[in-house]
Amino acid sequence: MLLSGDIRVTNGVYSEAVDFPCLLVEKPYSYHTVEAAPETDYERYNIYFAVSRLHNLLDAVPQAQDFLFGDLTIVPLGESRLPDLLCYMPKFEQFKANQALCGLLLAAFLGETAECARHNAVIRHNTGDTYIRDVLKYIDEHIAGNLTLPEIARAHHVCLTKLCQDFKRITMLTPAQYIRRARIARAKILLRQDTQSVLQTALNCGFSNESHFITVFKRATGTTPGAYARAHHGFC
Repeated sequence: MLLSGDIRVTNGVYSEAVDFPCLLVEKPYSYHTVEAAPETDYERYNIYFAVSRLHNLLDAVPQAQDFLFGDLTIVPLGESRLPDLLCYMPKFEQFKANQALCGLLLAAFLGETAECARHNAVIRHNTGDTYIRDVLKYIDEHIAGNLTLPEIARAHHVCLTKLCQDFKRITMLTPAQYIRRARIARAKILLRQDTQSVLQTALNCGFSNESHFITVFKRATGTTPGAYARAHHGFC
């Protein structure tokens, strides 16, 4: 998080001038340099989390995928939202030994950041294969259908091997893992709305039958769709 001042972030491929306040999200192990503008002091906070935690975060905050994938994403925060986001910083430090609590705090932080991203022009840089973002959008738009990897590969004019390799390299998930998680995330939203049956939810999320949906949902969440709906009725 950049709190004040102006900086320039460069990695040899992109060079981006950044004004405060904003959140900079970078892929692990990506190389970059940061320069402050002449005669400018700037402050920043760094938040690090394990790549293995990314998948749980996306389950909790699906909309965070809009800025978590890529070599560098810059999310303008807006000065009115900055105080609320800054409140998380001392909590991360205070509870750093409690990974479970830090995970909940990080999910809440990313949820508020996602709201900022929805209302501001986000800057994205990706030196890899940018068509994967189109693949993610395609999956989300066709999640209720019978998605197959060959179909996705054909729709984006790549061979199946390249699709799987690029997808795993950029998202750190296989396409099948991503589709399964996306379907469960969609199911959670529909179940919380409590406007349709478990069978209808299953079909609207791309599951072929209710039994398979219940099995996959329970494996992913630890509870059945019906129990989840009852526990979360009235929440959205």
